[in-house]
Amino acid sequence: MSTLSAILHSMSVGATLHSMNSARATRQTTESENVTLGLRARKQRLTRNAIWDAAIDLFAEKGFDDTTIDEIAEAAFVSRRSFFRYFESKSDLMAQPIVSMAGSLAKAVSSCSKSASNPELVRHVVTVLVREAADEPRTAKVMQIAGKCPAAREALVSRMALVQGEIEHAFGRRRKDAFMVQVLSSLTLSALSLATRQWLEGGRKDVDASTRKVLSTIADIACGLGK
Repeated sequence: MSTLSAILHSMSVGATLHSMNSARATRQTTESENVTLGLRARKQRLTRNAIWDAAIDLFAEKGFDDTTIDEIAEAAFVSRRSFFRYFESKSDLMAQPIVSMAGSLAKAVSSCSKSASNPELVRHVVTVLVREAADEPRTAKVMQIAGKCPAAREALVSRMALVQGEIEHAFGRRRKDAFMVQVLSSLTLSALSLATRQWLEGGRKDVDASTRKVLSTIADIACGLGK
C-alpha cells in the first residue's frame, strides 16, 4: 500500500470509527433520556394517584365541602403548590373518574370485534367498563360522596359532556349513521350507570351478573317499544 493510500485508508477507518462512536453515543443519550422521561412520568402518575386517593378518603370521612386543599396535600405528603400542579380545584379532582372513563370508553369500543353487531358492541363496552369500575377500590366511595354532596355530584356531572363527546367519537369510527351513533352512545352510558349502581346495591358480589340483568331489562323494554 502506498503512503497516500495508507493515509486515505487511515482517514477512512478513523471516520468510520468516529461515526460509529457518535451513533453509539447518540443512542445511549436517547436511551438515557427515555429512561429519565419514563421515571418522571411514573413519579408524576404516583403523585397524582396519591393526591386523588388521599382526597377521596378525606371526602368520605369529612365530607366534600368540609375538606380543604391543605388537608388533602398534607394527607398525600405533597405541598399545596404540588396539588395545583396536578389539579385545578377539589371539583377538578373529584371529576377525575369521569375523565378517566372518557379514555376507557374509546379503548373499550376499539377493542371490540369489527364484525360485532350493535347489541354486541354495547354489551362489550358496558361489560368492560363496569368491570373496570368494580376493580377500582374507591368506586363505591366516589358514588357515596356524590350521593351525599350536591357540589361533588355537580363536579362529576360537569364532565359528562367530555364523556359524551368521546364515546360518540369512538362509535363514529365504527358506525357511519349519525343517529345510530347517538343512540348507541346514550344507551351505553345509561346502561353503564345502571349496571354500576346495580352492582353496588347488590353488595358488590357479581359484577357480570349485574351487567347482564341491566342489559336484559333494557332489551326487554326495547322490544316492547318497537311494537
